[in-house]
Amino acid sequence: MKTRKKFIGDNKPLQQIALVTLVLSCIFSNLFYFLNFPVFGFIMDFRRICLLIVAVYCCILWIMRLHKKSAGAHLKKAHLRMFAFLFFVFLALCGVVWILAGRRDRVAISEAAYLIMLAGYAFCLFTLIQDAADVEICCKTVALSALILAVLGTVEVVTGPYLPADEAIQDGVEAEKKLRLYAPTTVFTNTNDLCAILFLSLSVMLDRILCADSIKKVLLRCTAVIVIFIPITFTSSTIFKIGFTVVLAMFILLVLLRKETKQGKLRGIGVTVGTEAMSLYATRLWGPLAYTIKMVSCGVKPGQSTFDPGIVGIDSLADQVNAFTQGGGTIYIRAYLAYAGVLFFLDRPLLGYGPHGFQILMQQANNSYLRSKTGGIVDPHNFLIELLVQYGLVFFVPFIVLCAVVLVRAFRLVRKGETLPKRRTASLTVLLMVACAFVSIMPSSLIRLSPVWVFFLLSIANIEIIENESNNLMGQ
Repeated sequence: MKTRKKFIGDNKPLQQIALVTLVLSCIFSNLFYFLNFPVFGFIMDFRRICLLIVAVYCCILWIMRLHKKSAGAHLKKAHLRMFAFLFFVFLALCGVVWILAGRRDRVAISEAAYLIMLAGYAFCLFTLIQDAADVEICCKTVALSALILAVLGTVEVVTGPYLPADEAIQDGVEAEKKLRLYAPTTVFTNTNDLCAILFLSLSVMLDRILCADSIKKVLLRCTAVIVIFIPITFTSSTIFKIGFTVVLAMFILLVLLRKETKQGKLRGIGVTVGTEAMSLYATRLWGPLAYTIKMVSCGVKPGQSTFDPGIVGIDSLADQVNAFTQGGGTIYIRAYLAYAGVLFFLDRPLLGYGPHGFQILMQQANNSYLRSKTGGIVDPHNFLIELLVQYGLVFFVPFIVLCAVVLVRAFRLVRKGETLPKRRTASLTVLLMVACAFVSIMPSSLIRLSPVWVFFLLSIANIEIIENESNNLMGQ
């Protein structure tokens, strides 16, 4: 009996290879900078090349589905994904319209290009993530990517060319020599970007710890969390510290809400608290040790350095509160950026100011007072403010509705899911959405940080797939 050949339209392994390629290229694009080449004034980097190839493949998939008359069945089960995809499509079209209308500065054009990329990622990910197996392989890919990122960032502490900014070396011959602040930039342009991706990856790993079906897997995944946690020590991100504490609290709440045995709940809470304690202890030891090795490798002798490696670590919340009362610190600056955003929004609430609008307004002479309060920073550092000011209520309201619907559905499945695996998988969406809320205020602009949107889109696809599977079980 002849077996039917698998065509491109129903070749599941090929679809999963495309999915893994898309995720990896998005996260590790900067490692392949030598592949970059200009096209009509744009830089085609490794990420955009892979996105284009996978997008063409996804178009072929939809053509095959139309030919087989199965496209309607796919769309019937993807209302939430369709809403999210159309949101990004119209957002990208809005950016293009602003460019065509005369907003031709380099940053605005770059932002419009990133919006088109986000629409492309939504199209590809929603096309390729079709069932729980696809979600699983996506989670494994981002977890492995986070481990590689963490190792690269940690190695850079010792082997890279950077030392703390307040480091000074006295050699008796030349004057004090200022050295640059260390920043793990192997893959991302600054520490906030790296911290954001590792934060989201930690949220995935926490959920995978609870889903582990053996002690061996629990220990391996706890070790992975510690490894991922280490380079975050050097980012000194207060937002991460607050956000990760909230994610841990949310994780414990989800464990209590789920219909599990008392033993299962105690296990979840115990593993979470234990992993957090081990992570903090490991990073507290590693931070000073890494910088000590670093200074020795750079030829800094005892007594020559003004830098105390014992102070390496994440700023405490008390430090930030104290800085806030004195008119400084990251919380103070972000608060004034948000205040400026509200003022700009009130002047043009419906359609906003278009790409790069927030920065243009901050740089105007009549807003010098706001710049003085933000230390000269003109980037929004807040995606919701960025969306509100630059694209108005027309896009802000649908985005809030989308996030609210995803969270409500996820909480409902966590509480009332038919099976334990479905309740656990639903908790992944909750953790990712909460983490995304904090990540949205970490980088200067979330629009350009494509890897974050992979996690966001994954959480949307995940919850709808679980709902569809639940509905199918109820129908049977």
